[in-house]
Amino acid sequence: MASARGQAMALPTIPEDILAEIFLRLPTPCDVISVCVSFRHIVADRSFLRRFRKLHAPPLLGFLTEQRFEKLRQFHPTTVLYPSRSLAANKIALAADLSFRFLPAGDWAVRDIRDGRVLLLGSSTHGGGPLSDDIVVCDPLHRRHLLLPPIPDDLVALVKSASSIKRRRAYGTFLLPPPDNDDDEENTSFRAIWMAMCDSKLVTFVFSSSQEQWRAGPSRSCSDLFPGSFMIVQDSSFFSRRHYANGCFYWLIDWRDKLLVFDTRRMEFSSVDGPPGTRGFGWGDMAIVEEEEDTSGIFMRASETSYHKYTFRWNSDGSHSQCDMVKTMSLDSEYFYLGSVRRRYVLLYKYGTVGPLDAGCFSLDIKTFQLERVCASKPSMPGISCIHIYCNFPPSLLSTPTVTSGAQEGAEKAMLERGVPVS
Repeated sequence: MASARGQAMALPTIPEDILAEIFLRLPTPCDVISVCVSFRHIVADRSFLRRFRKLHAPPLLGFLTEQRFEKLRQFHPTTVLYPSRSLAANKIALAADLSFRFLPAGDWAVRDIRDGRVLLLGSSTHGGGPLSDDIVVCDPLHRRHLLLPPIPDDLVALVKSASSIKRRRAYGTFLLPPPDNDDDEENTSFRAIWMAMCDSKLVTFVFSSSQEQWRAGPSRSCSDLFPGSFMIVQDSSFFSRRHYANGCFYWLIDWRDKLLVFDTRRMEFSSVDGPPGTRGFGWGDMAIVEEEEDTSGIFMRASETSYHKYTFRWNSDGSHSQCDMVKTMSLDSEYFYLGSVRRRYVLLYKYGTVGPLDAGCFSLDIKTFQLERVCASKPSMPGISCIHIYCNFPPSLLSTPTVTSGAQEGAEKAMLERGVPVS
């Protein structure tokens, strides 16, 4: 009897598919890679990593500020949302080259960050205006990049007057989310879109890394989108002032209380009624956030001290329901919206000292409406031309590299087996 007590009781072996379901419910990628060494082959499996990405909102790692005139960039890591995430954010700050010294020589400006990838735009050395600007997509953590080929002449010919684009400067380039039917299990491909307003017509070209070429994208007349009016866009930052939720990009047409919509699933433009009272709004007065698979929320300034939350639904036919107000919040006048992280929170910047909180970056939980500082450093707004939200690890952390200028190195699978978030 005594000898029986002294023997360790053998526990039944848990099947690996059950372990995978357990690990899928861990809150952050950093928690996943902290699992026992014996189980790391499970969380390093590509199908597991793909499921984890779909199930969880991307981790907020920090903010990248850019001072265009002084050509300065600084990364501000998050500090408080999750201890493990703060560790990863600081590792990103130490390991990644966010000054982009590994890129070809040139004056590069950050235009978009999605899933850890960064898209930058550089002035072409051979002239020709925005249609010939150099475009590069890179992974700053592993110092890899892909210089996109020039937009071919036959597509350039579709734009009747490149000079009008150059004069009005109504153009933009940014990254698209992967399509719903994407069968790239390693999540290694990406898409970029070049968009412009030309002669009152929206024109787009789409680049696919898997096909390694540009193709003509959707085009739509503004008179079709906004009957009875003439849409003139003269601000170069119009296309950069975009919001994203549930596969759709949104731009506020402030003089019409309308939203211009680009649906990346259907690859088509449309317009919808926005919340009332948005006429004259600036980009920082509103944020759109994904709440559920077919529901989005709009947070907007209502007055100097109050903010409203609206919700609307995306219908199966591509239309949107009417915006319904569900909440009024009290905040002082020194906040403006930076963007959102899907199904979690909207992000704001406070630029003054009114109220109990100092200046800095904050998150607002979309369900509890709790306001929380997410960044210990305080990006100084004077001189900063833009603040980019840095979410998620580059996909090359989750698979073999997708953008590269040299030898393959540092896939996340190997990092998982070593048990470290980043290296």
